[in-house]
Amino acid sequence: MTASASKPPVIALVATGGDVVSRARAALAGGAEIIEVTADDTTSVQRELDSVVPAIEALISAGISAPIAIASRRALVVDQALEAGATLVRPLDGEEGSEIAEIIALHGARTVADP
Repeated sequence: MTASASKPPVIALVATGGDVVSRARAALAGGAEIIEVTADDTTSVQRELDSVVPAIEALISAGISAPIAIASRRALVVDQALEAGATLVRPLDGEEGSEIAEIIALHGARTVADP
């Protein structure tokens, strides 16, 4: 990351659905340093997984080299997003916070603050 210690990195929120790669590239061209993936449908764990994991895989396949963060309140989603290639986590408030903390540690990932 290119942000200095006194300045937080610029995070671009990219909701799943549509062309996430084009939106991520546009955000990076506009100065974003981190791409944060959020699900456009969080009505169930499976729907969230079905949108987040392919989006992260598409970003990586497209050669997006900026760090990719996942924002979720579900431990399974965070785990699978990290498996898919995300390296950062923005845990959202929820009942699975302690499980998410364990998953972050297990994967050696880092957390990011709210943009």
